[in-house]
Amino acid sequence: GGGGGVGGLEETLRRHIDRFSSRTGLKLELLFNGEERELSPSLKFGLTRVVQEALTNVVKHAGATTAVVEVSFLPCGALTCTIRDNGEGFPAQREHTGIGTKSMSERIASLGGTVEFLNCVEGGAEVRVTVSSKT
Repeated sequence: GGGGGVGGLEETLRRHIDRFSSRTGLKLELLFNGEERELSPSLKFGLTRVVQEALTNVVKHAGATTAVVEVSFLPCGALTCTIRDNGEGFPAQREHTGIGTKSMSERIASLGGTVEFLNCVEGGAEVRVTVSSKT
């Protein structure tokens, strides 16, 4: 079967993550849960960009050595994508504006989704993207 040469989200992200990992030395893991669905090109692009931006922040700001990118296709049609790292977490004051988080939020908002920036209890930070089923 000719797939048109356009890979799914997993293929796209894996390519980016491999390249990023070899360039920066950050140990990266990519996890996929659920049944991967065909996403619109704009959503696929948006998610890929946000993963890249989040990982760039991890390297620049968090001092992390490992990160996990986890994408879950939920039965209801929604999708979540989290980028977790073992770095020092986001600054306590809610000043996330300086680290590209505004552009991430705007990018995902334009796709009908939300982005949360969380500090994990066990240390490190998590960027959580949720996109509803509409896209």
